[in-house]
Amino acid sequence: MLSRPAALILALCCTRLAAQHPAGGQPAATAAQLLQRGQELADHHRYAEALAAFEQALRLQPDEPAALFALGNAAFQYDDYARSVQAYQRLLALDPGHVSAHHNLAAVYVAMERFDAAMAELQQAVKLDSQYTLAHDRLGQLYFRKGEYPEAVAAYRRALRLDSTRAATWYNLGEAEQKLLHPPAALAAYQRSLALDSTFAPAAAGLGAMLFKEKRYAEALAPLEKAVRLNPLLAKAFFNLGNAYLRTGQQEKGQRALQLAARLEQQDTRIDELQYGLLSYPDKAGLYFDLGVLYGQRGELGKARIKYEQAIARDSTMAPAYHNLGNLYLRTRHPDQALALFQRAVQLDTAYALAYGNLGHAHMMRREYAAALAAYQRALALGADSPDLRQAADAAARLARGEQP
Repeated sequence: MLSRPAALILALCCTRLAAQHPAGGQPAATAAQLLQRGQELADHHRYAEALAAFEQALRLQPDEPAALFALGNAAFQYDDYARSVQAYQRLLALDPGHVSAHHNLAAVYVAMERFDAAMAELQQAVKLDSQYTLAHDRLGQLYFRKGEYPEAVAAYRRALRLDSTRAATWYNLGEAEQKLLHPPAALAAYQRSLALDSTFAPAAAGLGAMLFKEKRYAEALAPLEKAVRLNPLLAKAFFNLGNAYLRTGQQEKGQRALQLAARLEQQDTRIDELQYGLLSYPDKAGLYFDLGVLYGQRGELGKARIKYEQAIARDSTMAPAYHNLGNLYLRTRHPDQALALFQRAVQLDTAYALAYGNLGHAHMMRREYAAALAAYQRALALGADSPDLRQAADAAARLARGEQP
């Protein structure tokens, strides 16, 4: 039976702070431009480049609060927890009353499994601003994590008194009420969450799970089916759905859903293991690479891209990381970026047949047919023989001669 604990949803507060410009002077303008550029890069999930821009801005203005806050946010999104902690701590040394920095630092500490430190930061945040809805919600999540469910319910209800429109908080309340064996309160919370956001998959999964526990198997099907349709990576939802199918006599559907649940649970467990390993070995390139592979298999291409970039940052000679990153760009139809990465892969490993084959695909997308043919021929010569590759080589040869493929 799946017993994976509910994940803490600790998204960063992304409040933008305007850069402070000293009166006159080119360095201040340059720092402001770098900060703006970094924020644009971060908005497009190009965190490595964003971090470089923020660091450069801070070299020009070391105590710029907006740059420190942005650096902490981007480093967290890039899973660079040490750099994120350092940025927020530098900011708090300058401005101890920066509520969002306390909140975001708590999010980093949770990711690092430093739960007591996270609790202290959140308590400081609500001390500074008792109306800070997100901090009350996050406190509830920490209490839930510690098994202190009455305290979690109280924190969620404080958050909802401040803002009753947050679907995620209603869902969190439902989870805590379920742990306290309060089915009516849990059902009401899940339903309120879905009324606020009908696309919120965790709430649909929670409602389905609660109905299943109440032995209302037929009623559980609709919300569980909705949950996995909205988010096909929810292992527990597939598990409950599979059992609901079995309980309603749909054996084949039930077995398929349970198989999916088992595969997703296995992936989730492996991801947790690798992430935990990174806490002890943050410079081990292979851990990032393995995470990239897993995320790619799950269709989480943005996460996969970040992990391959992090692997390369720690081992610039890892040819498979360049290749796999190139594949992601190829899949999203960015042949220029893919081409450069495949070229780097075959420079590092001149016998990398698969990389030569994909190099050919990148050239084809750029309509460089002679270069594509050369790459395909090299892949075939290295033993990457397949009908698809031979067909691609034939098409490249015809196009290189000006014929129709």
